[in-house]
Amino acid sequence: LGLEELVDVTLCDFNQGLPKEWTNKFTHVISCEVLCHAASKSQLFQEEIKRVLQPGGAFVFTDIMGADGANEKILKDFTDRNATTNMGRPNEYVTLLQESGFSQVSYLDFSPHLEHYFQSMVDQINKHYDDMRNEGCSETYLEKWMESLTSRVETQRMHKVFAWGIFTSRLEGP
Repeated sequence: LGLEELVDVTLCDFNQGLPKEWTNKFTHVISCEVLCHAASKSQLFQEEIKRVLQPGGAFVFTDIMGADGANEKILKDFTDRNATTNMGRPNEYVTLLQESGFSQVSYLDFSPHLEHYFQSMVDQINKHYDDMRNEGCSETYLEKWMESLTSRVETQRMHKVFAWGIFTSRLEGP
């Protein structure tokens, strides 16, 4: 795509704070399905994301969430397998963004597509299983992943407890 000169990737643990040299560095922060692992979403939003964004900067993210009003007991299997103890909810994220000082907050709900999305992940593992094994994924890892994804497909089909969508927001500024 010719973007390699425009993209830097840095591995860090956002639960330990983002690098100090990133203060006011970015015009955009984009996250794809990792915020569910944040130990403190309020600290991440109110302190870290705001610190690294320039005034007027955009914060855009997607996340796998529990649907508003979802039963925690049904979600427990997912949270136990995915290193998260409390899944965010769409309404909680909107409120957290607003309380953290972000404006122009919006949420585009794609939850009706989750069952298909999860099933597509299962299909991709089946299609590329041998390639993933040849690249170093263990059989145990892939089997556990398949079991988890298959459970998600059935859970979503039967209970509609997951939510997914795109959040957009901005810091005040030029």
